[in-house]
Amino acid sequence: MTHTGSVVKELSFVVWTLWHVQRRDGSTFRGREISTLFSSRSALSFRSDPLRIWHVCLIVSREHCSPCGSVNFLRPFVRCVADLECARMSTPQPRAVLWDMDGVLVDSAAYHFEAWRTALAELESFDLSYAQFKQTFGQRNDTILRTLFGPSYPDASVARVGDRKEQLYRGFVRQRGIQPLTGVRRWLERLQAAGWRQAVASAAPRANVEAILDALDLKAFFDAYTGAEDVTRGKPDPQVYLVAAERLGVPPARAVVVEDAPAGLEGARRAGMKCIGVRSSHSDLQADLVVDSLDALPDDAFDRLIPLTEV
Repeated sequence: MTHTGSVVKELSFVVWTLWHVQRRDGSTFRGREISTLFSSRSALSFRSDPLRIWHVCLIVSREHCSPCGSVNFLRPFVRCVADLECARMSTPQPRAVLWDMDGVLVDSAAYHFEAWRTALAELESFDLSYAQFKQTFGQRNDTILRTLFGPSYPDASVARVGDRKEQLYRGFVRQRGIQPLTGVRRWLERLQAAGWRQAVASAAPRANVEAILDALDLKAFFDAYTGAEDVTRGKPDPQVYLVAAERLGVPPARAVVVEDAPAGLEGARRAGMKCIGVRSSHSDLQADLVVDSLDALPDDAFDRLIPLTEV
């Protein structure tokens, strides 16, 4: 049975029930009266869930307990169901863009490398090479440190070294400044104007995300953002994207991920999302669309991946 059919079946029983009851004072209940009551309640209740029709009808019957001699009171029921179905067919589901941060919105790799080298030299007397940094760049701090020092590296040391590194990184951003990558602001403005919901979905700590968005004056474009504290698993696990989409109120199939790393693009695919790869840090990317920079994206790139209305 269709969704509409199940609602109509409920309504038919409600009609029968209201037909056979009496008002508490023994008087009759006119069809126009119940129509007005039902219509006022339906405007508040049924747009979100048509099955609440049954609940509202029970309220009406309990409050007034009246027989009805006219079938006219049924019209608001039918009209409500029809309007709801038409609205569902004509109103498109929201769409979202989930942005990675480093390598997509900004290029802050130099700040990260300097921060890691300084923190590791200070606290672990460890000389980090650029090759080692490149191998782990974009991963969670616990993953990076346990890659360098082994899986038994203590949680307390992860927190101590990671906190120092992030403190240094945010200091570099605030003291030296940073610029968005080419095409970022244009696309953020364009997508916002077109009604797309936008979020940052990053493996970085939330404080880093906030520092970057503040430095670039981009917070107004984002409805949400997720960071390392919001997930327990790093990319290519899809968790960060699923959390971001949930916060935006958008189903995964209606989201596009913009990423620069293979692990991030794999996470997008696992999440059931479309993805755009930007070759800012990796040359070999597998995505629905791959470009050298955001400026190279065609004007209809996002609309082609997820049309406004579902076919």
